[in-house]
Amino acid sequence: MDRGGGGPAPRSTDAMLDTVRTADAVLVSDYGRGLAACPRMREVLESSRVPVVWDPHPLGPPPVPGVSLATPNLPEALAFAGTDGPEAAAVLRERWRAAAVAVTTGARGAVLDRGAGPEPVPAPVVDARDTCGAGDRFAVAAAAALMDGADAREAVAAAVEAASRFLARGGLSAAQPERTPEGLIAAVRAAAARSSPPAAASTWCTPGTPRPSPRRGPSATAWWCA
Repeated sequence: MDRGGGGPAPRSTDAMLDTVRTADAVLVSDYGRGLAACPRMREVLESSRVPVVWDPHPLGPPPVPGVSLATPNLPEALAFAGTDGPEAAAVLRERWRAAAVAVTTGARGAVLDRGAGPEPVPAPVVDARDTCGAGDRFAVAAAAALMDGADAREAVAAAVEAASRFLARGGLSAAQPERTPEGLIAAVRAAAARSSPPAAASTWCTPGTPRPSPRRGPSATAWWCA
């Protein structure tokens, strides 16, 4: 929905909101452009009955209450929580009223909090030379797993594995030869499309009319809100 660049913050159109309402899962990838702060969009997201994964941004708003999973990285989590201790995930889960918070910790994997203390989810050892895009890969995989019926622990484990495979294949450097902004966006979107389970279809939208991709299953649709 939010393609970045200059200009005013994007607005939520009726078509955008209708598509989010009918999705089987929602991933909010906040890049700080303002769409995640739109009151109409936040109202729809807060009332959603499907899994909502929120990848927050330092310049963006906090997740709406009740998200299934929030996925800040470690520096973001510490800044959001105002602490430098291991309790950051628990602090954010309570503050954001999220069902779960998974703090990604780079090569160590992630730390999940569902209300019963921290749950480390280790990552396999990989030779990661380009880590750009790993957080996006993590969030997409978590949303796809939740849509498929996984619980938070299973979704985070699947996301750690998916991000590790992405890095082991070379990350974005292997996905595109030229580091232009357009190339990076295309590579992240291509990685997101590859992460969807076989029975799911991914739907992308730019400011305007929703643009569905061909369906690969009988009913599942994932809506990636960027």
